[in-house]
Amino acid sequence: MTDNKFNYNYSAERHEEVSRIREKYLPKEQQEQAAENKLERLRKLDSSCESKAQTAGLILGIVGVLVFGLSMCCFLVWEQYILGSLIAVVGIPMMVLAKPVHDRVLSKARAQAAPEILRLSSELEQGE
Repeated sequence: MTDNKFNYNYSAERHEEVSRIREKYLPKEQQEQAAENKLERLRKLDSSCESKAQTAGLILGIVGVLVFGLSMCCFLVWEQYILGSLIAVVGIPMMVLAKPVHDRVLSKARAQAAPEILRLSSELEQGE
């Protein structure tokens, strides 16, 4: 009677070593493609979504703070109360909207990148 046991040994370290050695012997174009593997691509996609949202929120918030600071100068330094009030009416909503703009840009960027991220993550989970 034969023993039909399934034995499978996997070593991540061994796999990485084999990949590094293999990359040395690939043509130049394939080396560049191998350098950016799926996990790196997945990380870049996720990072780009976060950075787009962070940039949009920061820009709006900083501009709002600067505009509000100008209104404070109108009040305190130049004693231009009406002009200061009008400028403050512009600056305050910009500061308040920074977080909602961040959240909206983040959700749109994630929705746009979702198909590629899901495809790459499922390929990585299945073992490439």
